[in-house]
Amino acid sequence: MQKEEFLALIKLVSGEEIVSMASELEEDDIKLLILNHPLTINEIKTNRRQGLKFNHWMKFSDDYLHIINFDKVITLSRVRNNEIRILYNRFISKYGQSNILHNNNNRLTLTEELGLIGNVDETREKLEKLFKSKSISSET
Repeated sequence: MQKEEFLALIKLVSGEEIVSMASELEEDDIKLLILNHPLTINEIKTNRRQGLKFNHWMKFSDDYLHIINFDKVITLSRVRNNEIRILYNRFISKYGQSNILHNNNNRLTLTEELGLIGNVDETREKLEKLFKSKSISSET
């Protein structure tokens, strides 16, 4: 029987910390956890400020529902902090339904998050400058 869905903070045996809409499911002797839009949470510290960064738990999945066995969970608690709830909802409304790998015409769009460094022309110019500066310094 599936229980009600709630916003949860989850610590997995892998060490990952996840915030997700979650519901428990028990059938026979198996206890499962259904995660709806699970996000990883990372703490960001700068010289002056501290904050949180959310990211998709399964970055390259087209699915937003994931089922894990409850024995992979160390602890689970309801989110009572309103700021975390607001940040989670804001992230999901902005990035939750979109597929980060494809744009509207179903072609791969490379971003800095996926490893984009620059375009071919910019990289060619940088390499030519580097080659010329090495050639000049080796001749002298």
